[in-house]
Amino acid sequence: MRIGWQQENYNLFPLYRIVMGVTLQKAAEIMGCSRPFVVKLLEEGKIEYTQTGRHIRIKLGNVLKYKQQMKKEQKKHLVDIMNFDKDVGLYDL
Repeated sequence: MRIGWQQENYNLFPLYRIVMGVTLQKAAEIMGCSRPFVVKLLEEGKIEYTQTGRHIRIKLGNVLKYKQQMKKEQKKHLVDIMNFDKDVGLYDL
């Protein structure tokens, strides 16, 4: 049952997924990581989720927020590596 469509970051998501949340597999696909890694993030409390019986749902906003946070940290680490290389003379601007 498709209620409607919502555009987010040039990807189309059914509106019911935004309201009800996404599965572990869909969250992993969106973040570009494995399903077990998503489970680990949930267990560590890094992403909020709801569980009904055996079914886990994660709000799409929480998935996108964590993905954005991961990208920000990756960029920071890359800049740190470039600065280190520059300081030791391995990277020439």
